[in-house]
Amino acid sequence: AGLYTLRARIRVEKKSDTGPAFHVGVYDKQAKKGLGEIRVQAKDIHDGEYRWYDVCELELKPARYAYVAPDNNEASVTAIFTDRFELVPKKQ
Repeated sequence: AGLYTLRARIRVEKKSDTGPAFHVGVYDKQAKKGLGEIRVQAKDIHDGEYRWYDVCELELKPARYAYVAPDNNEASVTAIFTDRFELVPKKQ
């Protein structure tokens, strides 16, 4: 098993720096709870560039999934593209 850092590679297209852009996290369906989440603001994103985001640390178990979700801000953020997720083993 072991502990991993979940990372996501995401690109955003935006019209302005106002408000929230998206959030990324991990949810455990069996335990019915979130295990970690980051929220990214439009002002913190370079338009049109893929960037890695560290999301959280977790153990791999059944019924856990990662997600990317837009925030309700279509006026500023016009598109969100997820290239990949990556699990990086934590050094013991």
